Amino acid sequence: MGYVDKFRQRRKPDSRVLDTIYSASLSYDIIKQCVSEVLGLSELEITEQYIDEANLVEWFEHMEDTLESKLFNLYFKPELVNGTNLPEGGAMLVANHSGMFAWDGLSVGYTIWKETGRAFLGVGHTLFDKSNFLKSIGAIGGDRDLVVKLLKEDRYVFAFPGGIKETTKPFWKRYKVQHEGGFAPGNYGYLLVALEAKKPVVPLGVVGAEETHIQLGDVKPYFDSVISRTYSRLPSVVQKKAKRYKEIWDVSKRVPIMLNLIPFPSKITVLAGEPIHFKEMQGVVSPQRVLGLRNKEDLSYKEKKELSYLEAILDSMNNRVLSQIQYLIDTGRSFKRLLG
Repeated sequence: MGYVDKFRQRRKPDSRVLDTIYSASLSYDIIKQCVSEVLGLSELEITEQYIDEANLVEWFEHMEDTLESKLFNLYFKPELVNGTNLPEGGAMLVANHSGMFAWDGLSVGYTIWKETGRAFLGVGHTLFDKSNFLKSIGAIGGDRDLVVKLLKEDRYVFAFPGGIKETTKPFWKRYKVQHEGGFAPGNYGYLLVALEAKKPVVPLGVVGAEETHIQLGDVKPYFDSVISRTYSRLPSVVQKKAKRYKEIWDVSKRVPIMLNLIPFPSKITVLAGEPIHFKEMQGVVSPQRVLGLRNKEDLSYKEKKELSYLEAILDSMNNRVLSQIQYLIDTGRSFKRLLG
């Protein structure tokens, strides 16, 4: 039985007392699932690539009254500003990212669901495909063909293009959107899928999440050799149990370090910008052509010129999105200062 299906089969009791008991039971089951996944003991699995939007919305309605949801709202008081900018059909939503823990992503998903009744699917690391809990709240891996398919089906797809590289920036560089990860030259995956699906990009500015943790930087380079040596010297029995965690460490591009593991309370505001359609570029930039040239070895002079031209267009489009996200961030911070 699928993880979400187990709980969707339940029905919320009409009695307030029984409803409280139900919510407490669900809270316990969610924590149990998370702990089981960390220990590699999870029994419930989601076999499909993603969850249908109607099922996901119903699942969110079940989770809303849980202890975890109440603490989340109490701690971060998430709010969506300019939610009317979100289109009715499919859209590629992109935002700035911060912190090791996804309080910003949860805030984006929660506020959009509360405001519009829509549930997006969040594109992330390939490790997302291995976590049933993350799948249960709408996470999917970075399969571009799947993302294009979902956009064409008028789903909301959400991404932090800056990824782990953006989350490991030190706190003194907070709220400065960088040309890193999917925002870096030669990448722009979020633009390519939006162009192929002929759907708009909606920039989102997230303000407040940077204050939840004091981020110091990336520690992976300093511990890579230590972890490898320690793992190789473990007894074979212990190695088998630790293999999953070693794989996670190896595929992680960066590992952030912070002063506080428990987040500080901070109101998180999500500001939605106007959709950017890039219709004028849909006949000019072919995503398949860009990817084909990027992956081809020994490009001819003509092909190099063509790729350079296409990359320049994508770079201009990316800068437009980044500037909008930065504007939304700056606007949100200004309002936050005015309101105290």
